[in-house]
Amino acid sequence: MTVTRLFNGTHLRADLMRTGAPDLVVTFDWRVIGRRGFTKMTPNQRFLDAGYDQLMIATAANDWFVNPDTTALEHALDGVSAQYDGVLGIGFSMGGYGAVRFSRTLGIQRIVAVSPQVSISHAHAPFEWRYREEAAGFDPALGDLTQRADPDLTGHLLLDPLNSADLAHGRALQVHCPGLRLVRLTGAGHPASGLLRAVKRAGRIPGLLLDPEGGLRPLLQDHRSARRGQPDYWTRLAAALDARRPALAAKARARAADLASQMR
Repeated sequence: MTVTRLFNGTHLRADLMRTGAPDLVVTFDWRVIGRRGFTKMTPNQRFLDAGYDQLMIATAANDWFVNPDTTALEHALDGVSAQYDGVLGIGFSMGGYGAVRFSRTLGIQRIVAVSPQVSISHAHAPFEWRYREEAAGFDPALGDLTQRADPDLTGHLLLDPLNSADLAHGRALQVHCPGLRLVRLTGAGHPASGLLRAVKRAGRIPGLLLDPEGGLRPLLQDHRSARRGQPDYWTRLAAALDARRPALAAKARARAADLASQMR
């Protein structure tokens, strides 16, 4: 196996792990609080064991891959997908946006995106308020998915429907790519992998990418099982119930406090 740096920019990097496989998985960096430059890109052994090469795209800032290197990266990666029979993509939050943003350039056919955004610009996502600092430097034209998202893209968008912004992003992404399916992981938070990680079942997410038919049911089962014993789930549920069902909200909040005390 060899790793080749296909693009080495000031703002973006792209490394390809070659194994001679016929298919490719593209992974995208995620938003890192307090990020200071590039983080180390490490191939996912699950994908390598399943017989995939892996293209890893990293960014030096929490910029949603939209920066002075974006166009040059697209040129550098143009034609990579022609070397493979199939191309998959996966990303979390900012990385999920990246999987859609570069789907046409990279010939990505199917993705799993966890709590992705359609944009962080109010021009395209007026409901988004969480990333104000990053949005100030975001180029809405370069980040626009209209001509860059492959309309034939399929896959799963995992999100917490209690998070109104994430749900709005998911629905907006379906406008660009109708073949994307929303998978509602209630109370999972942002990104919607939180409860699965808490019970060490986050491997269900790459499993869903590799097996879209057989991977969904066990992922949903593990999420439902996990939420019963996680205080974060009950806290989020309580917040959602406060306005219309205050009595139930109080019970959920009490359950959260009881579980939290048991974990101390």
